[in-house]
Amino acid sequence: MMAYRLLGTSQTMAGRLDEALGSFQSARELYDPLRDRALGLSTGVDPGLAIDCYQSLAEQARGYPDRAHALTDEAWATSAAVEQLNARSYAFFHFGLTAAMGRASAKAAELGSGLVSLAGAHGLSFWEAMGGTLTAWGRLDAGDPEGCVAGLTRSLAAAQAVGSGLVGALLRSVLAEALARSGDAAAITVGKEAEALSRRTGALYGLAEIQRRRGVVLRWLRPDATVAAEAAFREAMTTARGQNARLFELRAACELVRLLAEQGRRQEAYDLLAPIHGWFTEGFGTPDLMEAKVWLEELR
Repeated sequence: MMAYRLLGTSQTMAGRLDEALGSFQSARELYDPLRDRALGLSTGVDPGLAIDCYQSLAEQARGYPDRAHALTDEAWATSAAVEQLNARSYAFFHFGLTAAMGRASAKAAELGSGLVSLAGAHGLSFWEAMGGTLTAWGRLDAGDPEGCVAGLTRSLAAAQAVGSGLVGALLRSVLAEALARSGDAAAITVGKEAEALSRRTGALYGLAEIQRRRGVVLRWLRPDATVAAEAAFREAMTTARGQNARLFELRAACELVRLLAEQGRRQEAYDLLAPIHGWFTEGFGTPDLMEAKVWLEELR
């Protein structure tokens, strides 16, 4: 069971999302809550909780936000049942990360603040730092890029000092976008470093998001670099398609549609977005799908 659980986690973070679901299914079939819950004492986290957290990230990226939310709710309940401080902290962070990846920034910031308070009160430096990254990420989506830069810079440095997590590259791409929105040209270098870190470590979950943000950074800092921005968005779509990360493909497509529409390439934009949006079967109240629908109605 533990081998399948760890394999599924590794496959998720490597961007092999479909394979990860198979591994998590095998782990679930072997998992016995009563028998295996004690493993949390030796491994640091209840196996069932870990399966739910990472499967939620995989389902979110694959374009099934309702499934992802159901899994995070289950993980939250498990973390309360096992009554372990690390398990609660683990659930706080991964629940917040799933929210942030789904653009539920207020929820992510709320969970980040809760994690900072919980971890800080018990001297859990790593979880305190990771909670700070979620709070900072929420500031970016709330329109405070300078606050995001300050918070992420501080929290990433603290996390690295005690052992960097699996999402360091992704968080650095968020920092790059925040820098760009603040008018700081260092965003371009930080974005390149984020992509290089993702490839070097093999943490390819969210690589499409890192590439999409490369285009967003260019749009903020170099508005005339439309060819390079378009290339970044198309590369992000290709990466997402290769990972079957439908949500990330849709998000990159919306950025590209905005650029194409500005250039008067409206029919091309519609033809690009319509089939991607048409694939989805749930989550129509989420920010990404609502944005795509607005674009399709406008372009139609």
